[in-house]
Amino acid sequence: MSATAEELESLDPVRGTRLGSVALSGPEAVDAMIADAGTIQPVWAELPLTARARYLRRAAQIVIDEWEEIGELLVREAGVPRTEAWVAELLPAVRDLHRIAAHGERALAVQWLRGRRATGAWLRESQPVVGLRGTIRSPFADPCAGAALALMGGSAVLLHPDPTCALVGERIQAVFERAGVPTGLLRCLHGDVASDARVPEIAASAQGPGGPPAAALVLADAEIEGVVAGALRGAFGSVGRPRTGTLVAVANVAERVVDAITAAGPGLAAGDPAAWDTEVGPVPSAERLEAAAGLLEDAAAAGGRLGPIGSALAAPFLTPTVVTGLTPTSRLVREDAGAPVLAVLAAQSEREAVALAAERGSPDGASVWTADRPRAQQIARLLPARTVWLNSRVASGRRPMPPASVEWPGTRLKRVIWHPPRWRDTWGHPYDERLAFAARSWVRVSYGRDADKRSALRAGAGPMVRVAARSLPG
Repeated sequence: MSATAEELESLDPVRGTRLGSVALSGPEAVDAMIADAGTIQPVWAELPLTARARYLRRAAQIVIDEWEEIGELLVREAGVPRTEAWVAELLPAVRDLHRIAAHGERALAVQWLRGRRATGAWLRESQPVVGLRGTIRSPFADPCAGAALALMGGSAVLLHPDPTCALVGERIQAVFERAGVPTGLLRCLHGDVASDARVPEIAASAQGPGGPPAAALVLADAEIEGVVAGALRGAFGSVGRPRTGTLVAVANVAERVVDAITAAGPGLAAGDPAAWDTEVGPVPSAERLEAAAGLLEDAAAAGGRLGPIGSALAAPFLTPTVVTGLTPTSRLVREDAGAPVLAVLAAQSEREAVALAAERGSPDGASVWTADRPRAQQIARLLPARTVWLNSRVASGRRPMPPASVEWPGTRLKRVIWHPPRWRDTWGHPYDERLAFAARSWVRVSYGRDADKRSALRAGAGPMVRVAARSLPG
């Protein structure tokens, strides 16, 4: 099921919606979904990798064809600012579908081992059913990529979207079905199914508020302007769905960073997510707004200093806030506020800063800000995060597998991404209509139908060139 015109009409464009238009998944519904998947999945797993990859590329084309409609659903149901929906949800979704299709064909292929006397092979066996938990941080791009990884591997998928993004989850299912994926191979579950023992991966993949937020580690030689830009988007941007919740800085730069963020923060545009220039939208639900306010009250009671940025905002918004004077044991450091709040810890030494970031950060991602690339790569190995961005904000969690990865006892794969210190995020703030249309043009030129690429290039060349200039050193 995808969103109907009537459902879209009923959605509040500022607060999203508390939906009653999807059926909750009781035990009988889960039984039926698992049974359907068990019938369809073996046939799907027998398809050649090239055939599975074609379905993913078709799904990417569906997203391109229905770009504005899906973007409108993200705005109206989840409160995602319109430009954010285009550049941070739809663009990554199309890109990842193509990357997973391309990399998956190589990574999942049989790898032959030829010895002097015998021949063997590494084989990948498909897991029958994979459970995925959608998150409020990335309601479309991350679940779409997670589903694509599982489908490329030959598995069926049960997707449990965040309750505030129920129709978005249904739309992901519809995208793959319209691409030709057999009905029943990917199904959405709604309601309290996270504890269902039959789909344990759903509980294991939960990433909603309550877990540790991602940490940004700022060293003494960091380029402050880049740190500020990363903090503004990573902690305050979108709809209070921060991927960066804690900033750990050595003492001699912590105050400078806080002052710079406080000075730049009022420039963020907060308001109606339907506006092209909105960068800070509403907190997705009243429950999360109340929980974030409670964390701020606890921080203040424990001696933390709250620094609201810009004009005070009324519910359903929460004023972006920097909190200093905290200890590493503070709740705000240990828990994800799910709102535009940044906790700042000052460390007396680089060693202490690294230890704090390693202890308090999320396993999903971390960022390190320094001009010393060898040192940055050395520190990345000390952080528990699966992906570490160097001189860039923490971005989306799910990404394609490397081309030929195999499990190795005692090791795990870690992705480290380096950007030069003065690099600028091409798709970062400030948001406006030109940035959004440049994102759509780039996707159409890069991944659209061959017949559409020339017209997309003519229409989007100007915006794409101007936006690309953003990534040049300042």
